[in-house]
Amino acid sequence: MKLSVPTDPTKGRPLPVIALYAVPMLVSMFFQQAYNLIDGWIAGKQVGAVALGAVGTCYPITVFFIAIASGLSLGTSIFCSLEYGGKRYRRIQ
Repeated sequence: MKLSVPTDPTKGRPLPVIALYAVPMLVSMFFQQAYNLIDGWIAGKQVGAVALGAVGTCYPITVFFIAIASGLSLGTSIFCSLEYGGKRYRRIQ
């Protein structure tokens, strides 16, 4: 089965375009959660309770920085989408 990637995401059916962008984000979220789960398991079982507490304490800080990066990239993509929809390709660069 060949997946045809649209060259212009503003044309055609929206579901394949949304899926094309959503799947990598979902996969990365899965790997982030798997990393946190395995990190907690290794720290709790192999190193000890203090290490598990350190991993749990650092998690909100990591989520904070990920949320800032995601918000900035989402805001930037809005401006890029506006320029792309207006066919002002030079301004995207």
